[in-house]
Amino acid sequence: MSPSIVKTTSYVDENNNIANTLFLDIGNSFVKIKIKETFFAWKINDYTVEKFSRLTSDWDIRKIIVSSVNEEFYRKLTPVLSTNSIEVVHTSALMKNQRIIDFSNVSNIGTDRQLGLLGATSIFKPPIITVDCGSCITTNLLNKDFICLGGTIMLGIGIYLQTFSTKFPALPAVKLDDFNEEIGFENSTNALVRGITSTIRGGILDCIISEIKFFRNNKLLDNSGIEIVFTGGWSELVFNITKEHIYNNDIIRPYIKNISHQQGLVLSGIQKLFEESFVLEPEVSHNGII
Repeated sequence: MSPSIVKTTSYVDENNNIANTLFLDIGNSFVKIKIKETFFAWKINDYTVEKFSRLTSDWDIRKIIVSSVNEEFYRKLTPVLSTNSIEVVHTSALMKNQRIIDFSNVSNIGTDRQLGLLGATSIFKPPIITVDCGSCITTNLLNKDFICLGGTIMLGIGIYLQTFSTKFPALPAVKLDDFNEEIGFENSTNALVRGITSTIRGGILDCIISEIKFFRNNKLLDNSGIEIVFTGGWSELVFNITKEHIYNNDIIRPYIKNISHQQGLVLSGIQKLFEESFVLEPEVSHNGII
């Protein structure tokens, strides 16, 4: 018999929207925000705090559910939160009691990686591999029984661009617009773009091959195949330069159900975690983990 879930309704408005609540994902390079069904994504710069202050005032925000890997920027937001008397809930506190995914088999996994997997379960049925493309790129594995198996961490595009610009100032600056599959080889900009693209694409493909072999060899696959989901601030670019190489790999193609790009998985995970915290019977969860 499936366990029932009873939720409170005090945090929703008359339209069944989460009222006066902002979900906030602070990364090293980007700030991502969800209010009701509206998304915002801003690159962190000198104007971000001011924009955030205006946003919380315009939307009459009373509560913020936040995940942050950038404590320096989060400290800059503190005066805004205090001035506007906004209640702040950190996802690290909510994660201690979540019962959607079993993370007991892994250690030192970042909250952002956990939240990305939680968000993915709002859309897809496991098994799932998320590819979170931030300052670092992580792959994160969830088996069909909602058990996290860990993953991999590698450098992301932003780190490569920053390193080349600071350590090798004689090289030309590379912009996002320079990333194009049709470029040639005739100058240093194109050489850098091709080198970064090949490194990122090859690294992700190698990780996914190893991970799917792990699923297969340990009999963790069912007939439906694996969902591979790209997300994160740099994910659109990384997805576009990587997807065909994954699809066209004969080793893993039979085991893949779908490859997709979903912006804001961490925000979806934050919201799912927040909603689960309103379960009135805390010993019960949707997948029966006690």
